[in-house]
Amino acid sequence: MSDFEEELSKAKEFYSNMEFHSALDIYKKLYNENPNNITVINNLVSTYIKIFDYNQAIKYANIYLDINPNNINVLFSKTVALINLKRFDEALEAIDRVIHISPLDLNAYTFKYKILNALNMEEEKRVFFRDLKNFSPRTFTRLMIVLGFLKEQGDDITLREFDNMSEAKINKMSKEIVNDFSFLYEDIKNPFVEYRQNLFITILENLACKNPNLQEILDLMVDDDYEGALDEVNHQITVNFDDDECINEDMDLNKDSVYCEKNKNLLIFKSVILFNLNDEKDAFNIINNLLDIDNSSFEILSIRAIIQASLGNYNNASRSFKKALNINDENLDLWVLYIYSLVLNDNLDKAIEENEHALESIPDSDILKANLENIKNDMENDEVSD
Repeated sequence: MSDFEEELSKAKEFYSNMEFHSALDIYKKLYNENPNNITVINNLVSTYIKIFDYNQAIKYANIYLDINPNNINVLFSKTVALINLKRFDEALEAIDRVIHISPLDLNAYTFKYKILNALNMEEEKRVFFRDLKNFSPRTFTRLMIVLGFLKEQGDDITLREFDNMSEAKINKMSKEIVNDFSFLYEDIKNPFVEYRQNLFITILENLACKNPNLQEILDLMVDDDYEGALDEVNHQITVNFDDDECINEDMDLNKDSVYCEKNKNLLIFKSVILFNLNDEKDAFNIINNLLDIDNSSFEILSIRAIIQASLGNYNNASRSFKKALNINDENLDLWVLYIYSLVLNDNLDKAIEENEHALESIPDSDILKANLENIKNDMENDEVSD
């Protein structure tokens, strides 16, 4: 072993033992002797990140990128350093470079989400989420887990904690989800989004067929103009606001007066619009308030289930899907989403049972037939691996 290799090995051992300053002393010495050695430069970047010296990390990251501009790990390290220095515009440029080089890198999108959040770039965030829907289903599922985790943790989580914890979440959940649900990934870009949007359209078309005002709102949604659709919904609710049907003595006129039978369909539309604008919390609040008006509505229960599933609450989502199916068990999209929620909740026996019930209601569905076989195969594979 050469002196260089021996020193490099010693520095790596210090680094693994979290003796970062000792590792740094060696790396700096090696860099002075070998200023073009990219391994040493890379290790300098990583070590400066560990001791929170982000300016030095950026300095050596730039030196490295002058030699090899397409190294993903160094670009990530530079992004981390820039974010921690609150240089978010530069961080956005760096992470966009990562996405350009590696468009399916999940960590890049989680970092970009955090940067857009920090910059309060709401419109860019909406476009960002819509673009994610074009991913392959496997990548999309995995990414939604990580982004959902990031939302759970809030903005005050440090990047170091996020990086470690989100990876743990992926390892714990994503592989099982992707494998268990792979039977829905054939021939369409993103089946969950596809079935969900199909169900939304079915619900809204049924409500709009006899109401030209609702049809106008639906047309805006079909054109992907959700902001315009939201404005029109709010306008229609305002028009209805003074109607006596929307008032009763127990209501808070600042809030509850909008939740009435006359506004029910408008509010159903509003919940779907807000969901598609990634405002799941307000969409869910509307749906829960609508349940006080009508707790046996197929439309309200279906939308509630979709939002619960999107929020990762698969147990409650499966219950809501089941309640909706008790009202109408002939909707294929609803059945597929229900079975999806059971699979994600690691309830494969129940998924098989309900898939068989679905085939009783829709016996000619090739999708349901294929689902049944694939769930059984997945269960057999799990038993073999165990």
